[in-house]
Amino acid sequence: MTHDNQLGQFFKDLLGINTEKPFHIVLVDINKAKNRVIHCVEWPLDESNDEDLKYVALSYRWGEWQETLIDTKVGYTASITSFDLEDFYNLCGTMAGDPDLCSIRYVWVDAICMDQVNHERRKATIYQMSNIYERAAYILAVPDLHSTYLRNAMLKNKDIMDYSRRYSEYLYHLIHGNYENLKAIDERFLDDCGIPNDTALRELLTKKTDHFAEAFMKCDDIRDEKIQLHKVLNQICTATNHAPRPLTNNWNSSDGSHPSSNGQTQVKYMTNLGMHFASSTKTIEYSERAMVWKEMMSERSNSIRQSMEYLADLIKDWSTRVWVISEFSIARKKKNLKFWFIQLKIYDYKVS
Repeated sequence: MTHDNQLGQFFKDLLGINTEKPFHIVLVDINKAKNRVIHCVEWPLDESNDEDLKYVALSYRWGEWQETLIDTKVGYTASITSFDLEDFYNLCGTMAGDPDLCSIRYVWVDAICMDQVNHERRKATIYQMSNIYERAAYILAVPDLHSTYLRNAMLKNKDIMDYSRRYSEYLYHLIHGNYENLKAIDERFLDDCGIPNDTALRELLTKKTDHFAEAFMKCDDIRDEKIQLHKVLNQICTATNHAPRPLTNNWNSSDGSHPSSNGQTQVKYMTNLGMHFASSTKTIEYSERAMVWKEMMSERSNSIRQSMEYLADLIKDWSTRVWVISEFSIARKKKNLKFWFIQLKIYDYKVS
């Protein structure tokens, strides 16, 4: 006796009907990866599990880094040379904390999820590449996933990436054009500088110089229309050249400055401690205020501008990848493209 399914298979084979198994996609568990464990799973990439199979597909620029071998436990060993695994782990931590991505369990990244040694499996994955990005819940572009490589390639890269980490919150809101958030951060910075909390005097800085949010958000170069920073600072010093009040422990004093009884004032500044920044205070003479303020404001605005230019260059470099054109086209159609930069420190805001 012949079972129906055996007979059906016989005729399918006889007629040459394709009965191959559906392509199986390899995915990395995000929550395990954020804890520095690579755990891979295989899922059939077909319409039958669209509701269950949710993953983020990464789009990034390859770098050059020392080889890391990972046993995927799904039949092959992944050789990772395009990014530092620590950067990938940190990215998974970011995704796990993002409101839009936190419910998604898996991520697809070609360096791990594609068998580079087995020619047939590699060929099958490349053939399915468009389908992989089509089925993704989100496509996450990470132009600096090779961040560690960039840091080690040039000292200037490292300096700028340190600026990006230091001013991450500001850069995030600047990229999104969140003026009110930028304005609030500017005000906190002026507090840290010890600038008197006088609306008219502060607006001379924030609106009449090119070192704050209003100037950063202008597309055109309007520096010629701005008042030079040192002139505004000298004007502030002249307007507030009164006998200083006794120093108190209340940094939110009525005028926002922090003067002492001996003609000194305190400023708060950030110290680079390698992987993070620490806040410190420094006491300066009243006569030095304009010079110190100018140095702090110029350093900050120059750092922010350099970081923005660097991030823009990274996006341009990322976009030159052949596959990115296809990935971007898919994401634009599905409206599910998000960006992130490894060099930005994680705050309480979501991946853009």
